[in-house]
Amino acid sequence: MSGKCFDGAFSTCFTNCDLFAVYQLLYNYHTTYFIGTYSSAGSSTCASCNTGKYSSTSGSTSCSTCSAGSYTESTGSYSSCTTCASGYYVSTTGAISCTACAAGYYSSSDRTTCVICAAGTYSSTTGSGSCTSCSAGYYSSSTGSTSCIACSAGYYSTVGSTSCTICPANYYAANIGSASCTACSPGYYSSAGATSCYIGCSAGTYLVGTTCQNCPAGTYSSSPYNTACTTCAAGKYAVSGSTKCTGCSAG
Repeated sequence: MSGKCFDGAFSTCFTNCDLFAVYQLLYNYHTTYFIGTYSSAGSSTCASCNTGKYSSTSGSTSCSTCSAGSYTESTGSYSSCTTCASGYYVSTTGAISCTACAAGYYSSSDRTTCVICAAGTYSSTTGSGSCTSCSAGYYSSSTGSTSCIACSAGYYSTVGSTSCTICPANYYAANIGSASCTACSPGYYSSAGATSCYIGCSAGTYLVGTTCQNCPAGTYSSSPYNTACTTCAAGKYAVSGSTKCTGCSAG
């Protein structure tokens, strides 16, 4: 009487029922059960699992399919599928390879998709496992950036910035890519967004080039840090260096 294979095993023909019974007792200990292979009922041999599938136990009747985020690139895989490397992904099941994320993206933790870099961060190469925060003095205002932009002179930014901040009055930033603004030295001043500081001329004077000069007669300056003097109104006068105009006396 011919023997019949169990699912997950193979056999040549058995003509003796007793031999088949012995085989039935011993099949768990024989090499008919190979991991990385499978067989269906009545098979004469075990077949290797295809790429994208695996069998981790002996006596398998089918192969398991790799889940999204993992792969096998060879036939006969006998362990679980390989997880995609950081920076790579695969969104389908039964994959034989993974795909690198584009620049401006990074791979999700489960390796099933790529995630766009947030504003203030970037990734400059394909296959990035994470995005990098923009350095101080640089920024990125949009998502998916592949690089960061240097702040203009007169502006600054901190790490991971999405925009640059203007230097306040009496501070300056002389260079592009500044991480902070520098306070003007005593006696000097600047307006917002300055790239340098100027001599702080006192009231009654004004800045000419890099020096302070007295306001000419007929003009005045009532506050410091002037770059020009104001002309006195009709009926008033001022001597050189005046901080205000004086009304003319009657007669």
